[in-house]
Amino acid sequence: MTNAQAKEKLTATAARLQHALTPNNLVQAQLPAGGEPLPNRTGLAVGSWNVMQGTIYVTLPGPPQEFKPMVSEQLIPRLAQHTHKVLASTMLRFYGLTESVIATKLAPLIDAQTNPTIAIYYQFPDIAVRVTAQAADHAAAEQLVAPVAAQVKDLLGDAYYGTGEHGSLAQVVGQQLITRHLTITAAESLTAGEFQASLGTVSGISAVFPGGFVTYAPAQKTAMIGVPAATIKQYGVVSRETAAAMAEGARAKVGTDYALGFTGVAGPDTLEGQPAGTVFIGLAGPQGTTVQEFHLLGSRNEVRARAVAWGFKMLQNALKN
Repeated sequence: MTNAQAKEKLTATAARLQHALTPNNLVQAQLPAGGEPLPNRTGLAVGSWNVMQGTIYVTLPGPPQEFKPMVSEQLIPRLAQHTHKVLASTMLRFYGLTESVIATKLAPLIDAQTNPTIAIYYQFPDIAVRVTAQAADHAAAEQLVAPVAAQVKDLLGDAYYGTGEHGSLAQVVGQQLITRHLTITAAESLTAGEFQASLGTVSGISAVFPGGFVTYAPAQKTAMIGVPAATIKQYGVVSRETAAAMAEGARAKVGTDYALGFTGVAGPDTLEGQPAGTVFIGLAGPQGTTVQEFHLLGSRNEVRARAVAWGFKMLQNALKN
């Protein structure tokens, strides 16, 4: 059968995008006869919940960006009601530790788990840890979750950056900048603007992000943000000194509280004798300038994504101080 609300959403979306509705589009509004529709917050295909002769039948859309929210927002609450138990969970987000290291650090908790339970999720480029408990009511379940979540954060230390189903480093750090009225800019070489593009995903970021620079060529590092040509000649583009000068130059040009400078080798080839994955990130701010060196694994785009994430993590650590 066709769900009227889902069909209306499909029709409105097609009109907004100026697309014609086709028969296979309308299939997304259909669900099994007698099924209860499950709303899809992030997409167009409706889900369904059917209970027939004591058996539960569920249909959900397949794309992960639709499936995952529907599981947490629609399916889990209904399953909890059906089992006469209430589930409560929290998703803790981490960056800077590998999945194997996290599993090792959490092994004592995982080995002893009963209720709550702990699950580790690899969500490139970061990792999430879900703590879930069941109890007779939501308050009791949350009371079970809280101390275990605190233990997880304590065991994983500074790698923790935020809590939530749909959080990201960009969202968390961007909101921190907005709340504290601290401005940010960046000069990017190997990341080619990805850090600034990630900032752009944060609603309201224009209040603290006036703009920035993409300076691939050495000459543009000098022309656009004032990196001394002598620094590049002496130390190379891929160096601690150039990363620091990029951050300081960008901060001076725009007049922000903080600035990041990204330089490195995304790969697959070497550059200036440095292997692929070598990255230097400079952070200039009120406390001075710091530079971190990283050796990142993965394809060209994975190295760039990891470099962006490390930039946000460096900035978050600076904000803590």
